[in-house]
Amino acid sequence: MNEPRIVWNAFVNIVVFFSIISLIFYVGGTCLNIIPASGRTSLIWGTWTEDIRTFYNIYYESQFLEVSDTLMIPRNCGIFPEGPMYNFVICIGIASELFMSTKVHWWKVILLGITAITTFSTTAYLFLIITIVFYFGNIIFSQKNGEIHKVAFLLFGILGGMGIIGIMLQKLTTPSGVGSMNVRGDHFLACLKAWIDSPIIGVGFQNQEAVLAYAKYQQGMSMGLIFFIACGGILMTSLLVIPYVMHIVQAFRTKHFNELIFETLYLILYFVTAVSIYPIFRFFIAYILIYEDRGQ
Repeated sequence: MNEPRIVWNAFVNIVVFFSIISLIFYVGGTCLNIIPASGRTSLIWGTWTEDIRTFYNIYYESQFLEVSDTLMIPRNCGIFPEGPMYNFVICIGIASELFMSTKVHWWKVILLGITAITTFSTTAYLFLIITIVFYFGNIIFSQKNGEIHKVAFLLFGILGGMGIIGIMLQKLTTPSGVGSMNVRGDHFLACLKAWIDSPIIGVGFQNQEAVLAYAKYQQGMSMGLIFFIACGGILMTSLLVIPYVMHIVQAFRTKHFNELIFETLYLILYFVTAVSIYPIFRFFIAYILIYEDRGQ
């Protein structure tokens, strides 16, 4: 049955469409000022309100990255209020195209990769490295008698790990990076404390106030998976964990890893991106619950 693939492929096409639009306005409007803004609008996000430029209501100049006290880099946010939210959608599109398509369209992957880079999200850079490692690992470990290739993959994985460490260390050198790490660390501990207080049923689905009661930073939840665990407890988390474990067993039994890698990449992204209240997460739950023999 290919219904899940059909839906994810349609999702990719939509993301590609919006990526083309956002790149046109990001380069031509934000960076080069060739395309004039059509007006201004108010952005209310978390605890702050900004007056931002809009380009015909299909692209917004939502956010800038503070590199230093004197340097601000515009982020490609598309129609989203911040770069990480847009990056989540783009990265899911990349994972869908690579692992859920019967034929990979590399021009889509490259286009989405470029768009992800322009969001200037650390998650985007880490995701691209991890995805490349998974993609080549899937090719190598699906082959027989590939011991030499496996050694090469191991070395490539080590280089990828070094790249991830380098990116994380660089992030700690910028004011925005330090702030982001502090907020995420605080929210992670808050979610953990909330879950410990109610491990079975959680504090209530999407009950952000109950979780933030344990947090120092109150501008809105910045974590995804750990927040879902805190809100739903073991009971609701089982909706993800049980099907995912079944897919792991199925993948290693059939030596067919595409769907498993896609689901793993989604959960990695979800861990550091607060999308629990959005339809894309509820759709993923619906998808992962429809367990079939996808190795056939």
